[in-house]
Amino acid sequence: MKVIGIDPGLLLNHAAALTLEPGATVYGRRAQVQAVTEADPAGLTDWAAQQNPHVVLVEVARGSVASKRDNDPVLHVNIIAGELLGRLRAAGIPAAPVASGGDATPWNWRATIGVKGASGADGKDDLIYKIVRQRLTNPESVPVGPRGGHLTHYWDAAGIALAGLDRALSIPGMPPLAAMLHTTTLEAHALTTRKTRKLASKQARASRSA
Repeated sequence: MKVIGIDPGLLLNHAAALTLEPGATVYGRRAQVQAVTEADPAGLTDWAAQQNPHVVLVEVARGSVASKRDNDPVLHVNIIAGELLGRLRAAGIPAAPVASGGDATPWNWRATIGVKGASGADGKDDLIYKIVRQRLTNPESVPVGPRGGHLTHYWDAAGIALAGLDRALSIPGMPPLAAMLHTTTLEAHALTTRKTRKLASKQARASRSA
């Protein structure tokens, strides 16, 4: 199974294509970075078509976390994300948005799979090291990013793709995109229920102490 994650940006969009190793399961995930690239929406759509993925996930910036990221205006990044989704779907490529931004996201992939500097990330996935090694051994294989050549955008894209792999594997026998959307809906419902329960508990404590 191959999944592409895309991290949209004002100047360029970064993408990472991941595939599962044989025998991998949702709880025993071992993935390989197959390719990374940066391009404008049209170029990225052509690249994605060549990769022949099962599903493409595009991050949609949301919340205070997103607004602070690289000082990118959230609205403009989301317009680009929308253009990417439109182009991908028009090309017949299964694609879906991924929400980010702390509490705004229905499934917080940053924390659950060890992306974004979470403690123990190297124990869960060594993808960042693979990306770094790939860049050290072949600098042309990982293009320099638009803001100083750091790997954060590719790390984001790989994390988005990994989240998609987890959710695509969550329901065996269901097409990857359908499984991902179904799991995301369940997790969003669980998050809403948990927030409602916490708010009710807080209000009850406040009324008792009043």
